[in-house]
Amino acid sequence: FKHFFIKQKSETAVIIQCLFETIDESVEEEAESIFNVLFLSTRFDVILALENPVYITPKFIMLILNLAHELNQNGRTTTLMNAPESLVRYLYRFDLDKIIKISNN
Repeated sequence: FKHFFIKQKSETAVIIQCLFETIDESVEEEAESIFNVLFLSTRFDVILALENPVYITPKFIMLILNLAHELNQNGRTTTLMNAPESLVRYLYRFDLDKIIKISNN
């Protein structure tokens, strides 16, 4: 993958490391493909590490929320690590932290 690095954290979780600093259409398309593969082809919980991007686009937020919702319905979890503060505030404001765990160290 060009914009992401994927590694298995444990027998039940996979980490998706974001390698990009800005989000464009190619990042969103690749994310959508990766999220679909992880949902359809694995039984892993997903940890999305967002250290690099400063701003998360609305479309990318929707991709994350859709993934989290689908995983949640299937008994799996989505965790955001080191997400930008604006995204964290957005998730808390609309009570979306109930479907996405937030881990900002």
